[in-house]
Amino acid sequence: ALSEAESTFLAKVRALKFASQALAFTELFENSNASFRTMLMSSNSSDVTEALRFFVRAKHFGLPCAVTGTKKALALMWSNETNIQEEVLRAFIEVFVAEPGTEGKELLPENQIA
Repeated sequence: ALSEAESTFLAKVRALKFASQALAFTELFENSNASFRTMLMSSNSSDVTEALRFFVRAKHFGLPCAVTGTKKALALMWSNETNIQEEVLRAFIEVFVAEPGTEGKELLPENQIA
């Protein structure tokens, strides 16, 4: 059996490991931002839609790149491709108007809508 000091130490080690992994995950997400912003301007519509979905996921994790990436994507509303226009609208709603993870079905309180 572990002593109280050993248990406390192990708990702190686990917390440190979790925090380190969370930080690495956040850095990975943030560092991939440039690649996804480039994908927004791709001539391949699936690249564009995947980039938009990345920014929505980033918003769910509270990452600032979600807002900047989605703002850049707004110009795609004038795309000739309907599926891109629809994906931009969906992303805009998810990032700026709706509660995260509700697919636009639940709106944020008025004072939180961007």
